[in-house]
Amino acid sequence: MLSGRLADICLGGCYIATVSPLPPGISVTVSFRSNGERAAIAGKTITSMPGSGMGIEFTSPAQEITRRIQALIEQINQEDANLAI
Repeated sequence: MLSGRLADICLGGCYIATVSPLPPGISVTVSFRSNGERAAIAGKTITSMPGSGMGIEFTSPAQEITRRIQALIEQINQEDANLAI
């Protein structure tokens, strides 16, 4: 298991900030946790930048991706709103 920080996300994929990213072309399952909710989405590494992170393209069925990512983005937006000063 490799852990990292979600740096960017959209319906097509995400960027995970991590010091030791996987090389391009590797099939992965990306697990997200936010507010106790968990989602796992299949993907494939597209870019790899050692010391920085990796770009992942989601490969799960479109409906599953849309539902899970929209829920995650809503949670993140709500958390950001709660942190606003």
